[in-house]
Amino acid sequence: MKINKIRLNSFKNYDQTGFGFHDRVNVISGNNGIGKTNLLDAVYYLCLGRSYFTNLDSNVIAHNHDWFRLEGDFEKDEIVEKVAIVCRRSESKTIEVAGVKYKKMSDHLGAFPAVMIAPLDIQILMESSENRRKFINNTLIQISQKYLSNLLVYNRLLNQRNALLKQSLEKGFLDLTLIESIDRNIYQPAQDIYEERQILVSELSALFDYYHKKITGDREAATINYVSKLHDKPLSQLMKEALPKDKILGRTTRGIHKDDLEFIMDGRELKKFASQGQLKSFVIALKLAQFDYIKKISGKNPLILLDDIFAKLDDQRVHNLIDLLYHKSESQLFITDTSEDRLKSILENAKVDFKGIHLR
Repeated sequence: MKINKIRLNSFKNYDQTGFGFHDRVNVISGNNGIGKTNLLDAVYYLCLGRSYFTNLDSNVIAHNHDWFRLEGDFEKDEIVEKVAIVCRRSESKTIEVAGVKYKKMSDHLGAFPAVMIAPLDIQILMESSENRRKFINNTLIQISQKYLSNLLVYNRLLNQRNALLKQSLEKGFLDLTLIESIDRNIYQPAQDIYEERQILVSELSALFDYYHKKITGDREAATINYVSKLHDKPLSQLMKEALPKDKILGRTTRGIHKDDLEFIMDGRELKKFASQGQLKSFVIALKLAQFDYIKKISGKNPLILLDDIFAKLDDQRVHNLIDLLYHKSESQLFITDTSEDRLKSILENAKVDFKGIHLR
């Protein structure tokens, strides 16, 4: 799968413009603030129907505009399909593929898989567990409609449960009949989500270990662990035991919305000692494992979008990464950097065919 062309209208800092792409490697260079990351985000948006960097569609509409439009020509098995997305501030966005409009936005997920690697991905390793659950979800929703459906049901029921618990704090009364009804309906989707996450992390760990050794030259031992209370007890028991605490706090304290990932390097928790270079190598290996897993399950080659990831990497790690991405993968790559000459030198030394797009 690849994208041949993109057209942007009122998207972030782009008024009305278009770009053609190389079928393997595209190097996007230019000064900071010129729109390199925004161009990558536009490609990602066409693939997944949303921005990688914000949850609010209004944030990607150009200043002083009420709407944006993106169009992309995607090629799969020598068949070209046009993807068009329109979003207005006052209306729901629409997504069309080959002239057919989706009834649900979720129907678009998985059709055009993509993996983004960006500086903010360090948050997966260093910040709250929400970032790690988001990584898990973003992987599985691209390959499993069942997972997406269960996640939507779980989140809806969780919101209802939390609303009842919060209301009980204000009124001093909790409707246990309603709580028990919600709990009975939430157990199965939660269990299904838990099982898919177990499979994902198990396979992801092996892929991650491979890529991490390739990038670091086998200098560091690293592992990923899936952390969940459901390892020990079923959710039905966990929720019953936690209900007194939930009533005091006004929120649900047990469930798969509390799951986490644990990252270990050389026997120690990564975030407590790793250097910036080690963190970057770790997150790149994690994202490449994500890429491989999506490719394996979906049978499609996801686009790989690399946003300014060569900074803080030594030359050997950069060489290893380029070798992995280009010579051992058939995916289309998009790479941004402030230095056009630096990227060209790296890619030419690695004998990589590419197209340069310099933004001014």
